[in-house]
Amino acid sequence: MADEMSEPRRVGFVGAGRMAEAIAQGLIRAGKVEAKQVLASAPTDKNLCHFRALGCQTTHSNHEVLQNCPLVIFATKPQVLPAVLAEVAPVVTTEHIIVSVAAGISLSSMEELLPPKTRVLRVSPNLPCVVQEGAMVMTRGHHAGNEDAKLLQNLLEACGQCIEVPESYVDIHTGLSGSGVCTFSEALAEGAIKMGMPSDLAHRIAAQTLLGTAKMLQQEGKHPAQLRTDVLTPAGTTIHGLHALEQGGFRAAAMSAVEAATCRAKELSKNRKMATNFLMHEKIWFDKFKYDDAERRFYEQMNGPVTAGSRQENGASVILRDIARARENIQKSLAGSSGPGASSGPGGDHSDLIVRIASLEVENQNLRGVVQDLQQAISKLEVRLSTLEKSSPTHRATAPQTQHVSPMRQVEPPAKKGATPAEDDEDNDIDLFGSDEEEEDKEAARLREERLRQYAEKKAKKPTLVAKSSILLDVKPWDDETDMAQLETCVRSIQLDGLVWGASKLVPVGYGIRKLQIQCVVEDDKVGTDLLEEEITKFEEHVQSVDIAAFNKI
Repeated sequence: MADEMSEPRRVGFVGAGRMAEAIAQGLIRAGKVEAKQVLASAPTDKNLCHFRALGCQTTHSNHEVLQNCPLVIFATKPQVLPAVLAEVAPVVTTEHIIVSVAAGISLSSMEELLPPKTRVLRVSPNLPCVVQEGAMVMTRGHHAGNEDAKLLQNLLEACGQCIEVPESYVDIHTGLSGSGVCTFSEALAEGAIKMGMPSDLAHRIAAQTLLGTAKMLQQEGKHPAQLRTDVLTPAGTTIHGLHALEQGGFRAAAMSAVEAATCRAKELSKNRKMATNFLMHEKIWFDKFKYDDAERRFYEQMNGPVTAGSRQENGASVILRDIARARENIQKSLAGSSGPGASSGPGGDHSDLIVRIASLEVENQNLRGVVQDLQQAISKLEVRLSTLEKSSPTHRATAPQTQHVSPMRQVEPPAKKGATPAEDDEDNDIDLFGSDEEEEDKEAARLREERLRQYAEKKAKKPTLVAKSSILLDVKPWDDETDMAQLETCVRSIQLDGLVWGASKLVPVGYGIRKLQIQCVVEDDKVGTDLLEEEITKFEEHVQSVDIAAFNKI
């Protein structure tokens, strides 16, 4: 049985990222398969070049991989795996062994998207697989047998240690063997740097210390507490260091990190289960060939029958041909509108358009005439108003004097008695044009109201104390293939009231992966850390997780 399992066979990869390359490299170096027996597919040549450098075959067709390889490893990003499985489902048979390394996609979800009785297995790798020192776990579906599991386990041992576990342990493995160890190595090195050791030397010693400790734990089979006891000297350096770790809550922090990562993995699995259920009920993936035929017949009716040779063209050639024909039709239409036959056929539409434009120009001219007439009427009214304003004060100033010399007093009817000096004094007190004092009172009241309004506006504009905080965020991508520039653009696209983005930089994490460290200032009453994390993690295609590296009150 061991000889049968060790026989080379064709292995396919759907997705050619860093993890797929690491597994393929391990298989080839260990002699599990020959390079020419490996076939990898990807949408672009960005990562396929690494497989070609190993001597592997490459393609852009996922169907070609399934048609030529009985064992296929799906190493795509988790968010696109359901769509890829639905795409290749028509060519999957019971002879295939389907293996997924995507996090968060359960075996039941994959089995629902694939034909019945498909042999499905799931592998949870980690970053050290790149150097063939991975700590992997695998689990099998309902229709995968012992021979399938042993075959896969035998192959993956070329990339490290692979253990078969129940599927419920996979999310725990994700939290346990994630990138937290890299953080611990980084913390150890930074402690040495603080005490005066050069950075390169500190990081090398920290990494080698972890590597040596791991080998001792594996080879000697001792409990970590036993190794610690072996070097624990009374009043020595080790006990002082352990005391500092306990004071800082290291043990509880490490346990909480595994717990938080495991809970997040389960949450992602739940969300992706919903997306998988949607694709499961969306039968368009399985009937895709019918829609392709319908589209082909439509274009044949529009552009004429397609020759047998042109049917062999790929999708890109068909699109380019359609674009060229559309461009040619547009040029013919433009040429027809300028020619003498523009009044018939497609040109008739252009003539109608020209007539419509001419009528609109006439209406526009009429409107311009009406506007000019209104402007002239307004000018006349302004002149008349200014004339009245100029004449009104003069009339008010001379009106009291005309009371003494007005001839109207002398031509009164004979029956009316002559005015006495007392009555003349009373007549002098009469103001025919209104009271100046009342006008002054109204003016004073208006000024007072205006000043009160200005004071209220000024008081309202007076700045108030606003509680603000400065936050330093660590935004971590899925892998080294993530476009960090696009990730930063997505993060900065989040615009909230009370949020101001600051400087950012890319910080190496390990194995070619970098995280985005970005500064922001928020108003505490408007923006909280939970809201920020929720908005950033919406970009699931780029963002794996968000951590708060620093938080300071301003």
